Amino acid sequence: MPDDTGRRPARPTLPSQAELTMLRYFLSVLEVRLRMVPAEPRDPMLLYEIRQRIEGFFPPEPDGPLAFPSLDQAWTEAYRLERLLALLLPDDQLRGELTRRVDQAAAERVPGATRLRAAHEALFAPPATVVATADAAMPLPAPPSPASSSRPGVPEQAADPVLQPQPAPATASPATASPGIASAEPASAAAAQARNLLVATLEDTHWTLQRKFLARPMHRAATKRVMRYGMFAFALFLLPYALPRLGQQMESLALWTPLTAGFFGAMFSRLQYLQSNWNRLSLGALEDAQSTESILARSAAGMAGALILLFLLQSGLLGGTLFPTLAWDRPLQTVPPEKDLALLVVWSFVAGFSERLVPSILRQTEAKLSTPTAAGR
Repeated sequence: MPDDTGRRPARPTLPSQAELTMLRYFLSVLEVRLRMVPAEPRDPMLLYEIRQRIEGFFPPEPDGPLAFPSLDQAWTEAYRLERLLALLLPDDQLRGELTRRVDQAAAERVPGATRLRAAHEALFAPPATVVATADAAMPLPAPPSPASSSRPGVPEQAADPVLQPQPAPATASPATASPGIASAEPASAAAAQARNLLVATLEDTHWTLQRKFLARPMHRAATKRVMRYGMFAFALFLLPYALPRLGQQMESLALWTPLTAGFFGAMFSRLQYLQSNWNRLSLGALEDAQSTESILARSAAGMAGALILLFLLQSGLLGGTLFPTLAWDRPLQTVPPEKDLALLVVWSFVAGFSERLVPSILRQTEAKLSTPTAAGR
């Protein structure tokens, strides 16, 4: 039944078998990691909570329904449990898990993958860096006294070794207690930093995966709607050529051709933009891309650009071998298309496809018209 706004509520979509299979596999991975937690975990109550929540996703029956209203809520809870599980991970497993998660963030093109990689490299610097730092911080030996300095004819090794300054013995850094973590802090503090970085990496990765999960249906809906408008524009363009009698009776064929070609070029440009940038667009931008107002605005811009280009060609402001020569006193041939008609179609399509072509031509024309005026002043 319609709600208070007069709209019918959206029909709930059941998750597919493939989506449920992926969710079950992810939960099985969490169950295996739970068994890797030591017998005496850091937080026994948290371990019990994670185990209970994983068991509550599905009923005991093999083919039971999902215990969440929607699949996105189930994945949100599963990702939350994975982040909680990172808090129970033993210290000796932090480096391997963090390295794997940083690599996953780079593969998923997480926006903060570069920052996470830099933090990971700074936390796990090679041991050679620690040695070089310790040597650099070691005080330089005092200059030799005059009594121990070499004299002419006396070799340096004859000097008394007792008088030579001896370097202080190098002491091990406290960070060496935790292998692979180059830091001046104790091992516990370095492990806490690694755990915090792991949680931050999981948060950014989960956000990216959830955004992709929600963006896919929106991208499909926007693509279908733009394709429908594009097919309609292409049908309008071919209409006078598919029906020769109609094309011969159309006195405004010189206007019909560039307008429909610009319309089709605008839809082609919109479709290519969605296919190339949907993974980087926000959810709001994807929602606007499938709206009728956004599609009509882009169509109007494409047709207006093609129409302006037509008038620029007819006025003589644009000309050359690459541009068509238009004459309003003779109709454009329908079949086969002549060279001028083909050039008109190409430039009209480009004017609708490119959002910068016509504005750049107008700016160049304005500059040409303003140059004589500025020189005459």
